[in-house]
Amino acid sequence: MKRFDEIEEKHGSSPVVTDDPTHAGSGTLILDGEKSQAVLLSDDTLMGSSDDDGWFALRLKGPNGRPILLHNALLTSSTQHSSRHGQMYEEHIYPNAVILGSDALLPGNKIPSIAFTMRDLGFFFHYQHVESHYLFEPAKEVVAALKGLRGKKDRSYDLFKPRELFVVHQFPRVLSFKVAGHRYEIFVGSQKAGLGWKKIDFQTDPIATIHFAKPLGIEDAMDLAWQWRRYFGTLVLRPIPWTSLTARSGSGRAMREAEFYLPNHDSGAVDREAPFSFWLGNIPLNRWAERNALAAVMQTWVEREGARYRLRGAIQTVAKNFRRGTSLDDIVTLCAGIESLGELKGQPALSSDQTKVIADGAIAAAKVNGIEVEDARLRGVIGSLQNQSLGQRLKLMFTALEPALSKSQAKTLIASVMELRQVAAHGLSPVADVMPKAGPTVEAFACACALYDLVTCGMPIRSASDQRVGLLTHAAWAIAELENIKRRAKPQV
Repeated sequence: MKRFDEIEEKHGSSPVVTDDPTHAGSGTLILDGEKSQAVLLSDDTLMGSSDDDGWFALRLKGPNGRPILLHNALLTSSTQHSSRHGQMYEEHIYPNAVILGSDALLPGNKIPSIAFTMRDLGFFFHYQHVESHYLFEPAKEVVAALKGLRGKKDRSYDLFKPRELFVVHQFPRVLSFKVAGHRYEIFVGSQKAGLGWKKIDFQTDPIATIHFAKPLGIEDAMDLAWQWRRYFGTLVLRPIPWTSLTARSGSGRAMREAEFYLPNHDSGAVDREAPFSFWLGNIPLNRWAERNALAAVMQTWVEREGARYRLRGAIQTVAKNFRRGTSLDDIVTLCAGIESLGELKGQPALSSDQTKVIADGAIAAAKVNGIEVEDARLRGVIGSLQNQSLGQRLKLMFTALEPALSKSQAKTLIASVMELRQVAAHGLSPVADVMPKAGPTVEAFACACALYDLVTCGMPIRSASDQRVGLLTHAAWAIAELENIKRRAKPQV
């Protein structure tokens, strides 16, 4: 697998030709993040090639002859040039995805499996791949056993005085689970460099792979990979970017890979400080003995994607916004995510029979008093009384988080959320004592929403290896800050 930065370094500016008999052209493919583009000269224009949304696919060939697919490409400019040889078109194309070695895709650009690596993914799989043992006055039989490992027995010309022994473990598949016929797996890959007389360099990197129940199109395959990636970001409440993305077909020695390059994707370093410290101790179930429990949590989390899509999207949006600071709009976004959850409807205050009696009475009263209103409209309004209010939904959510968050902490946060949501939803001008609450309220609310999503999928607040969910620690801190603001606002007697 090639990382995005490795692809940039190797293919940053490459000569290409079109791989389409109906459109002959040549030019340069530039891979440079958001500045990526293909600049082509041809005797015909690509205008009119796009679908209703303006996207089109374009096949190219690189200098090594392997095909390159520009997926969801946009024509950003087209200039016509005239010369004595005829007319030529210079066209600039922006690709939303560049697939190098696209001949590894199945017919129709289908993908049987997709694999990815992520920035700091090793924190979630903290296994001891390498261990060292210091040899202080080792026994003769130990020295003899080590010497016996040498392939060439007679090496009297070489130094042999072992001082330290390094053991590199070969790990089997870390975990595997199935959802909707798709198999999700984690393996550990490794890279060796400088293994010789003077240097040792060994690095491991977890690789996530999804084997699809049947080959999927590019968009559907990337969507499933994107959804699984979001699990890790939810656990630490910040975006965790991909560092590589690869489509695979075949198996064993016949396996072929198509490397993705995503110009819009920021694969830079993760902020390890905000909103809370991102380190090994804040990530539960990241030890080898806990991998089966982790697989069970991930499986449940992926299974609930359809029902919690809007909530997870809201959490992801707010987590991205932490980079620029919090806003009251973040409260509205998270509230909308909570209100989208059917599981938080709870027991309605009125039964269907009770709302029918009230609606029948209202309809009859309207007719007696000559009030013209549609029966269906009245029934709809009165039927809405069965829906839970936002406040009731929040109480149900925090009940699921007890005793990790106490009733007192939940009461403090719910009151602040409801107050700030009222201000934001109605466009009111916040008074001076309201805005100091915005930052801690958004952070505590986002942590609580992410906690609810994870805990109700089986994630423990604290694992056997004493790893804790950093979300809980930060939520408690932010709620304590709200309580301090409330105390400071009380008039002194």
